Amino acid sequence: MNLTICTKNTNTFNLLVDIYRQIFCLFTNLTNLYLDFISEYVLTKSLLDNLPSTTCSSSTITYLNIKLHNIDDCFLLLDGRLSELHTLIVKLDFIHDQEILRRIPLETLCHSIILADKTKNFEKLKSFSLIVQQLTNEFDTLIVRFLRRLVHLETLSLSLHLYQRSSFIDYTYLENIFLGSLLCLRNFHFDIVDHIIIYDDTKPCFSDIQQTFIRKGYHVNGYLDCAIHPVGLWS
Repeated sequence: MNLTICTKNTNTFNLLVDIYRQIFCLFTNLTNLYLDFISEYVLTKSLLDNLPSTTCSSSTITYLNIKLHNIDDCFLLLDGRLSELHTLIVKLDFIHDQEILRRIPLETLCHSIILADKTKNFEKLKSFSLIVQQLTNEFDTLIVRFLRRLVHLETLSLSLHLYQRSSFIDYTYLENIFLGSLLCLRNFHFDIVDHIIIYDDTKPCFSDIQQTFIRKGYHVNGYLDCAIHPVGLWS
């Protein structure tokens, strides 16, 4: 089933949330589900928070491509309610709304960590993709913590824009923090843009970063771009 909703109206947008919540109940024999929306507005509230796991559950869906509110909704989808899930593609506007992070950073992170640690039933999940549109500084604290749990993954895809980091990401770093835990992984696709402020005259060389991947058999393209306030971008 392929469902794309287009809206420019905030009232219709609220209806969208209800559609997401009910779709699993209305179509009980689905195996493939694509849920997306086109809107001038980002999702304004969580789709699954405070709902029991029986609300959006399925014992038949094996492929799910879905747009969600933030990373918490992704964690909630993986609390066991989709027992046969093989492939999950998640598109987010952000990991967390930056305004919320400014107001209650510790509470937001702690809540997400609790949800991440409750994720389970990964034996059948073989492919996972995470696509995030807006900048995030929660890669090391939250995303990596979750990725380490996906020990049965064979294919992983990440599209992220990172900031507030002190160093560029290379293969050695990724292997140390989570790739080394994914022993079944066969395919790793990534598009990572890393925004870094460099406070001295040291200019890193992209070829040095690239070589750490090439030595492990990965093909990598990317670039470094230094602005007036030096910012490195790599993908």
